Amino acid sequence: MIATTRHALRLRRRHTPPGACLAAVGAVLSLLLVAPLPAAAGDARLAAGEGTWTPSGCALPASPDLTIDDAEAINRMLAELSRKIAAYNACVAAEAAADMAAANQLIGETATRLQQDALALFEATRQRMTAP
Repeated sequence: MIATTRHALRLRRRHTPPGACLAAVGAVLSLLLVAPLPAAAGDARLAAGEGTWTPSGCALPASPDLTIDDAEAINRMLAELSRKIAAYNACVAAEAAADMAAANQLIGETATRLQQDALALFEATRQRMTAP
């Protein structure tokens, strides 16, 4: 998705003023600071290199009754807790994967647009400078 043609990279290397790449990165980061990442399932926030992510559809199992003193009941309780935790972990993994895909898509599309805008600015400037 990010422009990687030889021509685009050559123009960028030869005609990009110092700091322009940092400005583009800053623009992407500013988008992340202003708005939360588009989460497919959970809630993600990123600001100044610090971030949080919380799944929205996964419920951590409640703590079981620890007053059970029957061995068979304890084994059943542990087996049930194990199933619930496995389901919770699968839910977290699925939400994380969906959210990472959404965030990667947003960043890739934004970076591509910023690169295209920079190349368009260069081309417009070049045309103005070479116009009679």
